[in-house]
Amino acid sequence: MAFSNNSEMWIDKQLVRFPWAAWVLALLCLVVFVISVTADRGGKRVGEMNIQKSSESATFDLNKIGTGPLRLKGSGASPLLIALTHRLAMLGKSHLPGSSAPTVLLGISGSQEQCKVSLGESLFLTVDENTQQVEFSSSPQELVIKATAIDGDKAVFTIEPCTLFPEEALRTFSIKKEGSLLLEQGFPPLMALESSLFWGPDLLIEQYGGAEFGLLKGHVKIELPDGNHSYFLYVKEGALLSWNGERWHQQGDSEGGSAFAKVTSITQQQLTIQVYEGAGFTSSPVKIMRMTASPAGPQGALLSNVHRRSNSEVTGSIGKKRMILKEGDWVLKGKHGWRKIGSLRGIDACLAHELRGELFIFDRIEGDQLIGNIFDEMRTSQTPIRIPLKKR
Repeated sequence: MAFSNNSEMWIDKQLVRFPWAAWVLALLCLVVFVISVTADRGGKRVGEMNIQKSSESATFDLNKIGTGPLRLKGSGASPLLIALTHRLAMLGKSHLPGSSAPTVLLGISGSQEQCKVSLGESLFLTVDENTQQVEFSSSPQELVIKATAIDGDKAVFTIEPCTLFPEEALRTFSIKKEGSLLLEQGFPPLMALESSLFWGPDLLIEQYGGAEFGLLKGHVKIELPDGNHSYFLYVKEGALLSWNGERWHQQGDSEGGSAFAKVTSITQQQLTIQVYEGAGFTSSPVKIMRMTASPAGPQGALLSNVHRRSNSEVTGSIGKKRMILKEGDWVLKGKHGWRKIGSLRGIDACLAHELRGELFIFDRIEGDQLIGNIFDEMRTSQTPIRIPLKKR
């Protein structure tokens, strides 16, 4: 809007008449300018805050994709999933030592078919759309599932993409193992352990075992049948045993054996072993009660009329025999009475139970006494002895 010349002249006259009016007008203009600038800045700040809030509200945890409201596929059980979870059964999980990946044994309800699948492996199936019957297949023509997790008694499978069931791709389902598959009665490896004897620690080896037998310290001894004879194994908790077709033996890896076993617990009164068939899916526990030791006879009945011959030798009667004994001698009571074990080979045979019987070990002469130990036949009972030496 333009002002006329008369208007401009009137304003000039008023300013001359009222000079303070110019200062008021200038002050009003300044106030209007400050208010406009402040409002502009406030608007920008509010806008930035709104943008920041909008940005914050747009962030979320990427790990939640595929779960909850971020689920990509519906979780409702489809007819295929119902068929798989109802028809497939987890019969067992392998406990084979040294296995690189956990393996489960699957079966099909109403069928004798079985199939093994390891973690990360794929399994081929056929599914009848009408009856929902499931069968194992040798080719991936219809349905492929992959073992994506095996933990404890539960296995999780993922359906692989396929043309026959495209809407089921990447769906997952799980199967739990119900109960345990037990070994058949009469299974030879199981029968051998069921007939075994638990003797506890070998006190002779604990005290006198050398470089070879010293490795068995802290173990317990079990006796197993072998025809008309028997053999011994020294085990501790967690030990693995392998069956070679005729006998059990200690071995860290049971690969190639028809059965293996693991010592699961040892107490003062009982030893428990879990026995598995070769693949490790079926097993049965064996509980073996500890045998009671027969106490050694009174120390006075062992040696009589003991005389010192030197600082390391004595003479005395043991049983009906008169013997000269020196420090370190081992004397074994066999079928024909007491006799000294005179060689290292004989000592090894005694340690290995190839020679059996009550055992006396002459440790040393201390003052006027003979010091030694006597063990029962199975070496689970030890009696320290001190026999006064007679003077000639």
